[in-house]
Amino acid sequence: MRCSCGACRTLHQSNRVPPGISQNRRATQMTTGVSGSNLTIGGMPDSCRGDSSFLLPGFFDPETPWKLGQPARQKSFYSAILEFIEEGLLLRTESPRSGVSAVRTLLSCGFLLLLVLGAYWAARLAWADHLSRSDKLADRLRAVELSPDATFYERLADKREELGGVPLPDLQRAVARDPANAVRLQRLGAGAELAGNFELAEASFLQAAALSRQYQPRYSLAQYYFRRQNADGFWRWSRAAFESAYGDITPLLDLGWRMRPDAEWLSQQALSQRPEVARQQLVFLVRHGQWRGTRKLALDLSKTAQAGDLPALMEYCDQSLSEGAAQTAIEVWDTVCHRGLLPYRPLEPAAGISLTNSGFEHPPLGMGFDWRFVQPSWLRSVQSNGGMRLTFSGDQPESCLIAWQYVPVVPGAHYRLHFDVRAIDMPSADGLDWMVYGAPGKAVAIERSADHWLSFSPPSEVIRLSLMYQRPVGSPRLSGTIAIAGVQLRMAR
Repeated sequence: MRCSCGACRTLHQSNRVPPGISQNRRATQMTTGVSGSNLTIGGMPDSCRGDSSFLLPGFFDPETPWKLGQPARQKSFYSAILEFIEEGLLLRTESPRSGVSAVRTLLSCGFLLLLVLGAYWAARLAWADHLSRSDKLADRLRAVELSPDATFYERLADKREELGGVPLPDLQRAVARDPANAVRLQRLGAGAELAGNFELAEASFLQAAALSRQYQPRYSLAQYYFRRQNADGFWRWSRAAFESAYGDITPLLDLGWRMRPDAEWLSQQALSQRPEVARQQLVFLVRHGQWRGTRKLALDLSKTAQAGDLPALMEYCDQSLSEGAAQTAIEVWDTVCHRGLLPYRPLEPAAGISLTNSGFEHPPLGMGFDWRFVQPSWLRSVQSNGGMRLTFSGDQPESCLIAWQYVPVVPGAHYRLHFDVRAIDMPSADGLDWMVYGAPGKAVAIERSADHWLSFSPPSEVIRLSLMYQRPVGSPRLSGTIAIAGVQLRMAR
């Protein structure tokens, strides 16, 4: 309800806009209380203070912008701010127009000054960046004068170093302006070391390692102590690097091997509970012929291995088997088979379980205790329907190797061997035969019976069972496809 006193009626009537008066003028009149007067809202009768019609448009009445019409919604942010200040001043001054004009002028000047300053510093920084990429040393010096930024000092150091100068002072200034940057500290350490300032170099590398928990700062420190031949410092920071290692760590392993070429010692430095580290360490030592000192490392890795660790473990098995050490290779192989990483049953030579993938149920791995088929141009081998199909082009040598497998056996025991083979698109498969080789690579004597079983007694705990082709005298070379259904190896009781 509206109040019916005389003051209220006068103000209510003033809200009506006479013809020719704009909406903004009306808002000004409502703000002052009555049109064309200097009255303030403080003169309102106490009985009218609760009347919602006395709310000041633009300040307290949320519907005022919609009452004032469409132009109010189209005002820019800058105009809205000036109008807000103007309305506030109209409530507090006897001569509003002069005050508003002064404030508007000051705000415009300040805003323009800010724009000019912002444009100036943006242009200055852009020009400094352009100069810092110049091929001229003078331009890069001018860049750091315009903006002494750490990046610009680094580029200046690059140019000095390129021209044969000393970049150390520029690197120090770059670090001083960005002291929490581990990469710049590492570069400062390297530059200080080249300049012979080993105290600054060590301090910079240590500070970088303290700021960053990543691999590179720790590796840089290990490198520094290796160059200084500080064994204690090297092993301390190489172990720290192993803890945060990722990707290829062969360079770090190589430094450790050059510092102390001891496989067992180096195995203790890497954290074997981290498969990604143990895997690379195992491969590194095996390729350096140190498989004997990595037995524990290989066994530990096999117990926690994933599919990605199999190549490293198989490489260890191959190296061990080539040296005639079957026992550790069997342990590693059986562990991964038990864990389901390989689709084969574990090997038990004492129980007569020596042959792997005897029925060719799975594609040969070509490593460990599985079959390895040669891949010459004249032979194509395909695993199919629980067997192997071999296609000969007819260009093969008269005597050649087809496939072979490492087989763990009981030395001195009696074994019998048989395989099922048939020709598919040729008269016969004559010329295929088996050979058995002991650990030193010497052929083992074989007895052939009328029922096509072969008998032999192995001299060592691991043998190489090889499928050979030997062209029969007076017969043409094989040309076509044969199928091998399976191979049987039995130990006599």
